[in-house]
Amino acid sequence: MELVHVVELTYYPAEMTYMSGEMANLEEVVEKKAHLQIETLASEMIPSKCRGEITVHTGVPFKEVASAPKELESDLIIISTHGHTGLKHLLMGSTTDRVVRIAPVRC
Repeated sequence: MELVHVVELTYYPAEMTYMSGEMANLEEVVEKKAHLQIETLASEMIPSKCRGEITVHTGVPFKEVASAPKELESDLIIISTHGHTGLKHLLMGSTTDRVVRIAPVRC
């Protein structure tokens, strides 16, 4: 079992003009922090005999999740959803919907 988590970083022009030493490595810092948080969550929620590797990616969530099976040679994607409905779903869309549309299918 592979546990994949995707961090989507949003940059704004004002943030791009000044970057201190740590800000220059923002993706690395965020990925490390996310990895620690996911490890903690996994240790609390998933029995140790079922746990596998944890991978943290930075990018567009639906693209990263949909491409993970090819990279990891997986046959199944299990993904959660927040269950947004109505206007919020229409405006924001759903990562799960997008993954279902573009994920590779093996027969």
